[in-house]
Amino acid sequence: MSGDETKLRQILINLLGNAVKFTEQGGITLRVRANSRETNGFRLQVEVEDSGPGIAPQELGRLFQHFEQTHTGRQSGTGTGLGLAISREFARLMGGDITVASQVGTGSIFRLEVPLAAVDAPTIRPTPEQRRVLQLQPRQPIPRVLIADDQEENRELLSQMLGPIGFATKIVRDGQEAVLEFQSWHPDLILIAMRMPVLDGCEVIRQVRLSAGGDAVKIICVSASAFAEDRQAALEQGADDFLSKPFREAVLFEKIHTLLAVEYVYGDETAAEAPARSTAQLPEVSAGALAQLPGEVIANLRAATLNGDTDRLRALLHQVAKRDKALAQSLVRLVDRYDYDALILLLTRKDS
Repeated sequence: MSGDETKLRQILINLLGNAVKFTEQGGITLRVRANSRETNGFRLQVEVEDSGPGIAPQELGRLFQHFEQTHTGRQSGTGTGLGLAISREFARLMGGDITVASQVGTGSIFRLEVPLAAVDAPTIRPTPEQRRVLQLQPRQPIPRVLIADDQEENRELLSQMLGPIGFATKIVRDGQEAVLEFQSWHPDLILIAMRMPVLDGCEVIRQVRLSAGGDAVKIICVSASAFAEDRQAALEQGADDFLSKPFREAVLFEKIHTLLAVEYVYGDETAAEAPARSTAQLPEVSAGALAQLPGEVIANLRAATLNGDTDRLRALLHQVAKRDKALAQSLVRLVDRYDYDALILLLTRKDS
């Protein structure tokens, strides 16, 4: 079965994290099953059941609204209710939904259902080892990568991921610039957004493929879209691969390795071997440090948090790191844990 791994991970972390917050006694049960629903797919069904205080019937409708809390949530003081709102939005983007059944004094059951596409067993690939890429292996040609995105934060994020590793990069802000830069610079790889001004991603791919040398360049579409038709449209126009936002750095490097046959120098530590960091080990985020950030930066961080856009959050925090590296690292760790409630509380506290 195939689906949006990143969004599913965020939804499950939020549902399980929410259950942990409100369950002081008893336990939490996770149930997962996949039911055949059509000839070409399945329906993933996930239940997270807790033995917490439960939710009154008249408050169930507020659960999935931004910044709305139930009486239980206000009593616990554990968050803003933002995580559930974002989780439902992700589920609906994937063609599914999240529902809840609850009884005061007994507990709650959150149910996630999303469609998944059927995949032939031979096409399933194991997840690549999550080793940290340090640099390109020496004595190989330096790949040229053209980054085309109308969002500055997205361009900056990709450039800062690839440049320090050893890639040669150039950035453009719209589709027409992308075509012209391809024709003059002849990159080995194009990382392109689907929606851009002047020419969209699909039209850029079409024009590049018709240009001299256009059959040789590799193209990866980088998009926040969860819709299968967007992916299919890009591939039909000639894209070699599709990368859904938000994405992990290791996935991007693996795709580039596959397409360009580049080799990397890796760090000794794998993700599985890295020591777990508990919440208690996270550095404090001081109100004073946040107060030094411009109001526009805070507003952008809040907007990205409200949208559950971890890709944009990381790009913005790259900019924060230039002012205060320790603050940026603390906030990045909250992003890594998808702790939207903690993020929005911190960012709101700065404005108050």
